[in-house]
Amino acid sequence: MRILFIAPRVHPNQVPIIEGFIENGDEIFYCVSHKNKYEEYAGATVKVISPSLIYKCYNNYLIKKHGENYAEKSSLYSFIPNIKELRKIIKKIKPAVVVVRNRSLFSLVTFWICKYLNIKKVLLYNQTPIYQKKQSTSIKKSFKIFYFSLFPKNRITVSRYNDYFLSKSGHKIIKDENAYFVPFVARIVQSDMNKEYFDNNKVRILDSGKFRDYKNHYLLVSLAKSLRSQGFSNFRITIQGQVTNDEEMKYYDDLQNLVINDKLSEFISLEKGLNYGKMQELFLNHDLFILASRKEVANISILDAMAYGLPAISTSANGTSDYITDGYNGAIYKTNDVDSLSEVIIKYLKNPESIVIQGNNAKITAKENFNFGTYYSAFMNVFNNL
Repeated sequence: MRILFIAPRVHPNQVPIIEGFIENGDEIFYCVSHKNKYEEYAGATVKVISPSLIYKCYNNYLIKKHGENYAEKSSLYSFIPNIKELRKIIKKIKPAVVVVRNRSLFSLVTFWICKYLNIKKVLLYNQTPIYQKKQSTSIKKSFKIFYFSLFPKNRITVSRYNDYFLSKSGHKIIKDENAYFVPFVARIVQSDMNKEYFDNNKVRILDSGKFRDYKNHYLLVSLAKSLRSQGFSNFRITIQGQVTNDEEMKYYDDLQNLVINDKLSEFISLEKGLNYGKMQELFLNHDLFILASRKEVANISILDAMAYGLPAISTSANGTSDYITDGYNGAIYKTNDVDSLSEVIIKYLKNPESIVIQGNNAKITAKENFNFGTYYSAFMNVFNNL
């Protein structure tokens, strides 16, 4: 089967999915707006689509006005492809199914090209949760219904809730009847590698993410200061992240300077420029994984960490936080709350044996629930019912 994905780029969370499809005998194609030097494609055929002239002008304006990071974020929804080029590529591929990423202009153009080419099976993939808190109606509701009608009706998502505590809060929640849960896939092939916990009796903590403000790495500086003030010294924190432009470099430098000025170099080290494939060594050489972000639509790093035997500690504002069973294979803390995070980490520092137990549970969870077979079964169920 030929499957075409339309997306801004080939995100690392798609690598094990691509590998699974190809091992299954499927052909995977990607049409993207840009490539990243740290990306892997795992055998997929990837084509960068030229932007339309109007988008080129708009993007240049955004870069000059707001900077590269802002322009990149905006492009996720505002990128307009060269329609003639995209239509020619889709016609040549003749995909059995097209999966478009998000309700973006790129996806909108693709969907209507598919209609023109009589390609009937088109799915929307986003990370909006299936269940959400019920909100009061507003005058924007009619426009929202109209806007959604311009895209594929059926969608797949890796997220069930946008906040860990939502299902436990007593709020009325509503279900999107056109949404289907298709989970992330962990790199299970790596999870069987031998792992040794601790080094010189230190609990090694890892955080991984772009060096950008929303990743909230400064929370880990506050964590280290809090732990030190309470007399704990048996921990080390590694913050690993992407640095691809001047803004990310400035964030990295500012964070590094703060670590030095607060005399925390003994406890915190920063790593930059590692790609998805080289993360294996970091996972094998750490004991706990922390997601510090203020808000994550659906983070896969916690799942990658679990596959390597690391208990995952996630912010509650994360669409994949319910991949974790609190106290069994990781823990959940209140978003951007250093006291809540400190409380969780101190339990591990006082009882390191629990890290080994929960790490093994995490590995089992990843292998049994987040393998390609589980993904493929869910995906094909949606495909066959389109």
